[in-house]
Amino acid sequence: MSYNSPQVVLLLSNCNSDDNTLTILDMFNINYVTINNYIELESLIATHNIHLLLSFKAYNDSLIFNKSIINKLSSVFMYGAGTIDSNIVSTVDICNTHKHICCEFSGLSFNIHLNNIKFINYFSENMDILISINNKLPLLLLQHFFNCEIFILSSEIQDINVIINEIFDVKEYFLGIVPIAMYLNFINPDFIRKIDKFATIIIDDPLLHDNYGFLNYEKLITLMKIHNFFTTIAFIPWNYKRTDHFVANLFLNNKNYINLCVHGCNHTKGEYSNTNLTHLSKLTKLATARMIEHEKLTALPFDKVMVFPQGKFSNEAMQSLKENNYMAAINTNPKSTNLSETIKLRDYLKTHITYYSEFPLFTRNNPWDIIDISFNLFFGKPSFIVIHHEFLKNNFNKLILAVNDINARTEHIKWRGVGNIIKNIVVATKNQDSNELLSINTDNIYGGGKKFDIYIRRIASEFRDNYLSKNDILLGAANSIKKIFKL
Repeated sequence: MSYNSPQVVLLLSNCNSDDNTLTILDMFNINYVTINNYIELESLIATHNIHLLLSFKAYNDSLIFNKSIINKLSSVFMYGAGTIDSNIVSTVDICNTHKHICCEFSGLSFNIHLNNIKFINYFSENMDILISINNKLPLLLLQHFFNCEIFILSSEIQDINVIINEIFDVKEYFLGIVPIAMYLNFINPDFIRKIDKFATIIIDDPLLHDNYGFLNYEKLITLMKIHNFFTTIAFIPWNYKRTDHFVANLFLNNKNYINLCVHGCNHTKGEYSNTNLTHLSKLTKLATARMIEHEKLTALPFDKVMVFPQGKFSNEAMQSLKENNYMAAINTNPKSTNLSETIKLRDYLKTHITYYSEFPLFTRNNPWDIIDISFNLFFGKPSFIVIHHEFLKNNFNKLILAVNDINARTEHIKWRGVGNIIKNIVVATKNQDSNELLSINTDNIYGGGKKFDIYIRRIASEFRDNYLSKNDILLGAANSIKKIFKL
């Protein structure tokens, strides 16, 4: 091996952060070696281009870690260097002057609720602050030392095998994961940079009419062309006979900007949180049959991807999708209503969740969750961004601000439909689509009374979206009535 060959080296010091660092290196397939002392390091320096990771404890314990050693290294990442507790945390701030290091996180700030964050109590002129508390107290420093770049992190490295019991909060784990990932991305172009980064806007529920609430399709398509983004409509199969042909033709003429995926079947409350696999399989077959019939009526294709209504699904719901040859499911929360296994932090670093019989589940975020969106894009996860028509109030301004921010953060981002994105990430199944679809007639699933309830629910939802949502007083009154009667 030549002298210029890069080598990632971890100097062990018998601390938990060392073990956590090893786990991260293994997960991302980083080639590395471990050493136990500086004699081994000096031996490696003679033949390799070294990137050294070590704890602040290991640095302090050294008697030979001097300027001559540092100058022979390409980079150093030192963790656990915080020495002073801060109880005045308001925001964590990421600098916007080192985008080649901070990438999608450049310039972001976020509130944090962790107690006793340690910060680094020294700073010199040859250092840059990459991450700080309140733009003042350093959490991640970059020191320029001759030919060596030294990264100094105040916090310890996070254990990515920790169990996530509630909804995953990026901010809670940010300091223990993102800085070391930034460093690995900085020293190794193959770590993340070569991964395609995808995004799409998903609008839940709307009919394909000229206008639906605050959504106007002609305006949406015009804005997508101007601001470079793509929209997938999460279409409720119950509406399969109600599409306006002008809007259908608008979609057909703009396939590079807009398409459809499947949003439940009837969109009734908790319809996919049912645990009866036979019932769910029939429901999925009916949803698919309706989408196929919709395609026959309008010539509009659809992506065989399920967005769960109300964000609730069971293990059996995932199984029903797998048995009916769906590509994947998308949901805000990856936990099913009856999941017995535990989802770990490391699962949120992968492109998708695979807990449900290896059937892919992708997560999605709200457009204002810019830390979460940046986290996904940085780690090569697709950014599925969910909105409803209300978000388009005030002339689509909030949507355009969100899209422009994302485009500015991620170079060469690819906006595609959900099916296109998933095909690029998940190996396509070799199974052919099942022809065992239900008739559009729903009598074998629902009786007449239930079908009437579904009809009333859908019409009431559309009345709310098209009329009540445009009057805050009426909408507030309707929501109060809904809570009182638990509708």
